[in-house]
Amino acid sequence: MRKMNRNVIVALLTVVAMMVTACTSTGITQDDAIAAAMAGANRTDTDRERDARSRPEVILGMLDLQPGDSTADIFGGGGYYAVLMANLVGADGEVILHNNTPYSRFVEKQNNERFGDNQVPNIRLLKS
Repeated sequence: MRKMNRNVIVALLTVVAMMVTACTSTGITQDDAIAAAMAGANRTDTDRERDARSRPEVILGMLDLQPGDSTADIFGGGGYYAVLMANLVGADGEVILHNNTPYSRFVEKQNNERFGDNQVPNIRLLKS
């Protein structure tokens, strides 16, 4: 029994080591990915002006989003964070931008103009 436990532990450590190597072999750090997301061409001047007070690099760093992830921006308003998250998860990922019906009245036109017609393909609008 002890030998089997040792073998399982060795196997698990090997898998973890392989995963760490795979994650670091791209050479792209999370800070680099966030900086690229913030520099995205799909961001508005208003978004960029908001960066100083909202400090998205701190919030996005806590989320640890990776390419291909699916996530949601709940009560996301006009999509400030949704665009940043969409840039992080990339074309293979998805961001659901959610607003409830009462609040949607305030941002629906803006969001349809900004995200309608598949302008940011990996953002899906959801109203409830």
